Amino acid sequence: MASRRRKIALGVGIPLVVLLTVLSALGLLYYRQLTRSRAAMTPMETQKVMDGVYVCRAAWYNNFWLFKTDCGLVAFDTGLFPEKTRSEMAKLGFRPEDVKAVFLTHTDQEHAGGVVNFPNAKVYIGKDEVQMIDGTTGRVPWPLSIVYYNELKVPYTTLEDGETVDVCGLKVKTVFCPGHTPGIVVYVVGDKLLTGDTMGLVKGRAVAFNEYLWVNMSNEQLNRSIRDILAKIPGIKYILSMHYGMTDDADRAFEEWRN
Repeated sequence: MASRRRKIALGVGIPLVVLLTVLSALGLLYYRQLTRSRAAMTPMETQKVMDGVYVCRAAWYNNFWLFKTDCGLVAFDTGLFPEKTRSEMAKLGFRPEDVKAVFLTHTDQEHAGGVVNFPNAKVYIGKDEVQMIDGTTGRVPWPLSIVYYNELKVPYTTLEDGETVDVCGLKVKTVFCPGHTPGIVVYVVGDKLLTGDTMGLVKGRAVAFNEYLWVNMSNEQLNRSIRDILAKIPGIKYILSMHYGMTDDADRAFEEWRN
């Protein structure tokens, strides 16, 4: 009997140890990729950048954006840490309670984790990002997806590609740009493009978002989205990114992608 129990314990224990070892190795590799990608980022300090448009430092490697309207604020992404979000907004004289709508580019936590800060806001995501929340698609390959996955802890409204939402007179257009995640979107507000993690900016030029292992779910698709979608959006002057600051010369930024 004791021998049989030992065999059962070994039969269960060895695969479990192997699985935990694999998860640890993959987790360490993924963490190293994220650390390397974030080291190259150049976010902005919290400030007013133009009339009605503000940037907030969400962490050492990313930003979220606020647009001021006559009836409250509209946020594009949210940051991750509740206290950091509140303290950075306070520097501008704002409160999270003043936010009436949140437009999430995607559901990675540094972009969506702070959404719980905004109790009075209606939350929007692209419809193709739902698969990242309900478990249909893992953010990283199995078995790492067992412990690392996207979630959204508040109710949300889904948006179609090309849909425009009017919030207190601020017209926000949704554009699907898959690659970083299958459901990532960018938002167009007048002559401003809010990019999420679809691209980076280096010396005023658009570049593919960090192409380290697993940072983008499809590097090939991401490059197609920049070339075939982002670079062709008409009437854009300002590019407002979440990790790489901004530029007021979109034509120059996309010049190489349009050739």
